[in-house]
Amino acid sequence: MVGDDKEKTTALIAINEIVLHKLNQAVDRATSDIAQLMEEYGHFAVSGSFLEQFGSTIRLLEQRYKEMVRFICKRKRRAWMM
Repeated sequence: MVGDDKEKTTALIAINEIVLHKLNQAVDRATSDIAQLMEEYGHFAVSGSFLEQFGSTIRLLEQRYKEMVRFICKRKRRAWMM
């Protein structure tokens, strides 16, 4: 009986070491995945704020363009009326 208990204990320890090793590998992969996702998020966050600024600049330029067109149209109307 003592021999059986020793063998069972040794087998359980071996199984636990295998399971622990696999869990460590899974944690390492998950940690790498999280690091990669954080890097991608950081890239998109920077890109997103850049795109927002870029979009605001484009909208401002469009607004100024429309104002210039209106101004030119008004001048043409005035010139035509004279």
